[in-house]
Amino acid sequence: MSFASFSSLILAAATNSMVDGREVDAFVAQVYAPYHAEKTAAPWDRAIWSGRTQALLNTWKHGRASGEADKVSDSDMLCDCQDWDADAFRIETQARQFTGPGRAVVLLRVLPDGRHARQVRLALVKEQGRWLIDELGDPGGRNLSALLRQAIAR
Repeated sequence: MSFASFSSLILAAATNSMVDGREVDAFVAQVYAPYHAEKTAAPWDRAIWSGRTQALLNTWKHGRASGEADKVSDSDMLCDCQDWDADAFRIETQARQFTGPGRAVVLLRVLPDGRHARQVRLALVKEQGRWLIDELGDPGGRNLSALLRQAIAR
């Protein structure tokens, strides 16, 4: 392989990574944009989930008694909060790492009231050309899939 060909491959990989990085950042901004309003749809009713996670959410919603609270519905894991200040709400990306083709992990610092920070980990997957949340967790080890499976099993 010539040096020119090798250089072209490196440049193409870097360009793809930059494009994916911008797409991931835009997706994360889209996920959190509704928090700048007083009310937003429940996170499980939004089209932001991977097929795997959406299937778990659908099973959970189907088996859930209307209005019954559980560890999934008790708080909003996207912001790790029940309430937020729409004017002060903000997120800060602390880290973004691509873990494979079409896979990324984003660590966020979420400030629902603009003052008190929570850590949120999003594992993203690219499905049909679109970034989606495949897993959602926090540094304490809670993750959405496990909470859904526990709630479904009850």
